[in-house]
Amino acid sequence: MIKIVDGATFEAENAYGIGLIIRDSNGAIILATTTYSTGSLSASMAEMMSIKEDLSWIKASNLSNIIIETDCLIAIQVLHSLVDMPSIFGYIVQECKLLLSSFNNVNVYHVKRSANKATHYLTRGSCYWFDRSFTESTSPTTLQSFVITDLAI
Repeated sequence: MIKIVDGATFEAENAYGIGLIIRDSNGAIILATTTYSTGSLSASMAEMMSIKEDLSWIKASNLSNIIIETDCLIAIQVLHSLVDMPSIFGYIVQECKLLLSSFNNVNVYHVKRSANKATHYLTRGSCYWFDRSFTESTSPTTLQSFVITDLAI
């Protein structure tokens, strides 16, 4: 199972969005979700929040053998860093590390944005699809097209 996460900021609205697409090993959408929240976050913080939400969902669902992909290189670097960061961002990183240490076979990898267009589209749309969930049969056709494009990369 592959989970792709993304975070986006909407500065003019003082808000941020989180998107998550869960695909099976063939690339079919099992679940796609969006969350839209008010607050001013940096892009890196929005990405870390999306990873934390994703890890929390995995734990609550009792899943294993998961690959998480993000286009945020900073997130990958801080998750592998041994440096403690005394900040809110550092606290979210520590929460993610703690969650990751509790799993078997859950890994986080960096992907280029060009391979993350579907989740980016979903996340940017979170301001229109407040806290919305989709499946393969209910997802917008544009989202399905982006998933197919991402799989081809």
